[in-house]
Amino acid sequence: MRRIYLAAIAIAASSLAVAIVVAPAGAKTKHKTKVVTTVKVTCHVSEAIVPPAGSDEVVPPVNQGQAYGSATCGSLGSGVQSASMVLQESGDTTGTWWKYFKTGAVYGTYDLTPGASLPTNPANFAAGSYTGTLVVTGGTGAEKRVTGTGTSACNTPDSVHFSCTEQLKLTLPPVTTTKSKKH
Repeated sequence: MRRIYLAAIAIAASSLAVAIVVAPAGAKTKHKTKVVTTVKVTCHVSEAIVPPAGSDEVVPPVNQGQAYGSATCGSLGSGVQSASMVLQESGDTTGTWWKYFKTGAVYGTYDLTPGASLPTNPANFAAGSYTGTLVVTGGTGAEKRVTGTGTSACNTPDSVHFSCTEQLKLTLPPVTTTKSKKH
């Protein structure tokens, strides 16, 4: 029994010695690295609130609704924006948005706070400004699984048509790369 045990130890030790010899000095091994890409994008958006069902006009103040328009976003390209909106008791306007481009879409949520220049008299709704935050919660196509944050500054001449400049910081999903490394 003792001989069998010693023989097993000798075989195991020789296997380990063979394993050490198999990986000579200077051998190349592959290492996987996850690379996360962050991109800054400026978007210029022009949109208008859509008249409610059964009407052909928008009468401010609008408490909820939908807006559509154009979006030009640097490296993402030009496309169409769709946004839902709800006026909160705080005066903020919140909602969701989608930007549709040739190679995919980006979507998320927003919260806009009215500036000091926003008129408060419903009979005299006119020019105003808003600032706020954006959260990018996802994307489709080439922008699949994108996330991020951003800021928005909007102006309106009539509380129906809006022009916004958005600064987005997008994080693209990690890409795994394989590199050979010499030891």
